[in-house]
Amino acid sequence: MLRGFIRLLTLTILSFFCTSLLSVKGTADSKENYTSKVPDTTIINVLFREGDSLFNINIEKAAAAYREALALSRKNGYQRGIADGYYRLGTAYEKNLDIKEAIRSLNIARKYYEKLGINENLPDCHGRIGLLYVKLGQPQKGLEELIRGLSLAEKSNNTPSRIRLYILLAMHHNDYTGDYDKALECLKRAEQLNNSKTLQGKALLGHIYLQYGISYRNKKNFKKSLCYNSGSIKIRRSLNDSNNLARSYLDRVSTYYEMKDAEGILRSVRLSSASLQNKMDKQAAANIESSYAQAYYLQKKYNQALYKAESAANIMLESKQHQSLQDLRPLLFKLLYINKQTEEADSVYNAYTKEKDRLYSRIAVLSDTEMRNKYEADKKDRQIHLQELELSHHKFQTYSLEALLILLLVTSSVFYLRFLDRKKNNRLLAQKNMEIEKQIEMLHLANEQKEMLIREVHHRVKNNLQIISSLFNLQARHLAHPDIAKVLNECKSRLKSIALIHDQLYSEDRLSKIDLQPYTEQLLRYLLDIYHTKGCDISADISTGNVVLNADTAVPLGLILTELITNSLKHAFSDSLESRITIRISKIDQNEYSLSYRDSGPGLKGGQIGNMNESLGFRLIISLSRQLSGYFSYEHDPDQTFHINFKETNDSSVKHPYS
Repeated sequence: MLRGFIRLLTLTILSFFCTSLLSVKGTADSKENYTSKVPDTTIINVLFREGDSLFNINIEKAAAAYREALALSRKNGYQRGIADGYYRLGTAYEKNLDIKEAIRSLNIARKYYEKLGINENLPDCHGRIGLLYVKLGQPQKGLEELIRGLSLAEKSNNTPSRIRLYILLAMHHNDYTGDYDKALECLKRAEQLNNSKTLQGKALLGHIYLQYGISYRNKKNFKKSLCYNSGSIKIRRSLNDSNNLARSYLDRVSTYYEMKDAEGILRSVRLSSASLQNKMDKQAAANIESSYAQAYYLQKKYNQALYKAESAANIMLESKQHQSLQDLRPLLFKLLYINKQTEEADSVYNAYTKEKDRLYSRIAVLSDTEMRNKYEADKKDRQIHLQELELSHHKFQTYSLEALLILLLVTSSVFYLRFLDRKKNNRLLAQKNMEIEKQIEMLHLANEQKEMLIREVHHRVKNNLQIISSLFNLQARHLAHPDIAKVLNECKSRLKSIALIHDQLYSEDRLSKIDLQPYTEQLLRYLLDIYHTKGCDISADISTGNVVLNADTAVPLGLILTELITNSLKHAFSDSLESRITIRISKIDQNEYSLSYRDSGPGLKGGQIGNMNESLGFRLIISLSRQLSGYFSYEHDPDQTFHINFKETNDSSVKHPYS
């Protein structure tokens, strides 16, 4: 429905701006050899001017003035007046939506212009006839008329007509062929030919900008569409062209409807109504009512939307706007169905499908007729060709040469079309590549932002753990009970093992992996410092085999190392013994690792592993080993050694050992 509404709106706009051609007063500009045959053309000229002045105010009175001028021209045998009379009368029928009469009048005017050799209005006759055929549902025939008119305008170097016909071709591509790039090419040519410094040039530029907006809306570039539409509004406001200004506002409705912007629709409709004031015809009234229906539909005000849609349908039915009514029926059907008026909805749907089938049938009949005519013409051509061969054998070479030239032309056309197609595909490919590059760039930016946020999180976690550790320090200094201070020191060491992981994640390029070699060395140095082992010479041998683990695995492993090292520093060493710590971490399988921890201490009392359950630290080690899907073993030969086989986990929701 929306596309049909846009189509009818744009076609109507061109019917208004083409009235600028009427400034070419046929009788005033006619050649002396025509006017000399008529005793006096003053009254005819006055009637034409009167009709021109009433054209946008009262179309019925304007048409009456044109008929009177036409009758007077016939009476006096004034050929140019007859041609101009039919031309003007055709534009009046077009505005009044009497399409068949408009085509008939314009065709008569065209024949008179061709007979008299007057080319001023001849291209525009073809252009208007083309638009009217499009309204009748014959877009191919309409396109042929448009191209014929453009060819005449180029031959006669009629620049204003060329501009208008390029705009009409752009409309055709926008509304029927769907080749929006072709439409933009036509508009660029029209803009290059146009002289926007003149009054007529400004008016034409307003139409060019309006079609630019429609093309970019069809290409889903709504920002550019609204920009060009605003340019059209600005020009028409400066020209005080209220009718076309209202149509520019109504064209914004289509863009806002695709953007689902109900407020934008309502704002545009109000501005359109205000610009028309008391000059609103039935077509404009129907368009405004249907625009209100679209806005209320988007706002889910279905009762109000139905009221406006029915009002628009009644106006369209009364003024015989059949295509607009057909385009409105899908929305009307939805609203009736939503408001539970199922019988009325079914009636509207049946009318819609019936009209659609009728249109398809008409197109099929027209296509069949065209094929028959073409077949008959080809048959006749073949007969003539055979007769000519029989009558004059010597022309055979001429025909052969012509056939060769035609073949070359067709071949050239095929290659040229393929070239255009390849050019279009390359342009689309380049556009897609640009879009992909932009997406990749956006992904890179998003990834950098994500890394920055993760670093900040690790930094803040480390700082928070450091604050907690500092609080433990302060509390321990003010405690007289040594056992509680001892517990706080153990908590500090566990916090430090976690904080070191976050510090390394923040400092390194890798945000998810921990290198165990520097981490284990830092952890050992910290624990040696916190347990004041400066008087005891402790040697350490650490080898992790370049093993790197994710944070979910490194945190429990760091806590295990903290407990083992703390146990060694508290219980394993004395001044009389050689103090030695050996840590080995190696990779066993793809996702399986081994930790071996050995010190030179005397080992567990009685050498029983069951004694471990009496210590919180060992209970924590066993629990963390299970968390890592591993198992824990102990031996004492000759040094005490702890073995833990574990697996790297990817589960970020691993239960914390202190929870």
